[in-house]
Amino acid sequence: MMDVTGDGHMDLVLMEAGAQAIRVLHNHGNWQFDDLDAAGIGLKASGHAVACAVGDYDGDGLNDLAVALDDAVLLFHNLGHGKFQDVTAEAGLAPKNRPSGITFIDYDHDGDLDLFLTGTPLKDGGTPNVLWRNNGNKTFTEWTEPTGLGGSGKTASAILTDFNNDRAVDIAVTGDGPAPMIYVNPREGKYPTQTVSDGEKLPPQWASPFSTTTRTVGWILPSLMPARRGSRCGVTSRAESYGAAFRARATPVAGRVARVGVTAIDIDNDGWIDLAAIVETKAGPQVRVLRNRGDGTFEDVSHALGLDSVKLTAPRGLIAADVDGAGAADLIVTQLNAPPVLLRNVGGNKNHSVRLDLTGYADNKTALA
Repeated sequence: MMDVTGDGHMDLVLMEAGAQAIRVLHNHGNWQFDDLDAAGIGLKASGHAVACAVGDYDGDGLNDLAVALDDAVLLFHNLGHGKFQDVTAEAGLAPKNRPSGITFIDYDHDGDLDLFLTGTPLKDGGTPNVLWRNNGNKTFTEWTEPTGLGGSGKTASAILTDFNNDRAVDIAVTGDGPAPMIYVNPREGKYPTQTVSDGEKLPPQWASPFSTTTRTVGWILPSLMPARRGSRCGVTSRAESYGAAFRARATPVAGRVARVGVTAIDIDNDGWIDLAAIVETKAGPQVRVLRNRGDGTFEDVSHALGLDSVKLTAPRGLIAADVDGAGAADLIVTQLNAPPVLLRNVGGNKNHSVRLDLTGYADNKTALA
């Protein structure tokens, strides 16, 4: 979700494949979307786009767009007024892996956004992860080895959090290992690593030989919910953090699960973070919502929310966002070769909510002027 046109509405940016791999659905408000000529506004890319990230990499107050293709990374500078410029070459970005995911991160806490990509090694001896350090002058330098963030095997997705509450951003990465890997931010030097939990302490569903190669992973502060692929795995447990340790706990998802996407969402605005998930069952893909009771347990409220009637076609992604600005988090399901499905939350704003729009300045001189 990104305000592409600058009109105050959050538009939907989709990753696709072909001669134009970026698709933008312009949000006109009142749940009305239509296709925007992405190439015409400067968001031109060809190939197989797999992920994107939104962030103001140059500090000019406008959100820019980073796009990961399966063989490249692109950076689009937001010029304002719905126009973008491809600045990949000027920024010094080049293929260093075969990406599967991308995120902005200020790993060194210097005030500008760096880029972290997951994926597979570009060549023998390479690393699946790549870190690009923001030099502060609209250019980047590859900085994977000095931070120890290269990883091993195949990696799929990353999420940022301060899981040990030391005020430094850590990175949780899913991949082909038995559990997500956490890179613990040391502030200086190379990141030490730890897994969410060792296999012996996990329930049978987690200890089975399936990897966490899904593209989704979500934090329930201060907890981690990895989404699993595999015919015997699903959202059947969660790792609840206690300082720097985790223990597995069960969550109620009935039915045989083959694939899962998961996102954190406060579905009823009660202050407790709930879960929304896409699960593959014998009856086909379904959207499930697990309500957080506030006592460490969850209940499946999908039927009460009318999600039984939602028909999905090869779902690929799940987004929680307040699409209409009503103060309640809605859900968007992206699909393969089919339009996205928008699920409007009509009851989540029964409690109070506050929207904060923060406006800053590119430098102090501007602010003082």
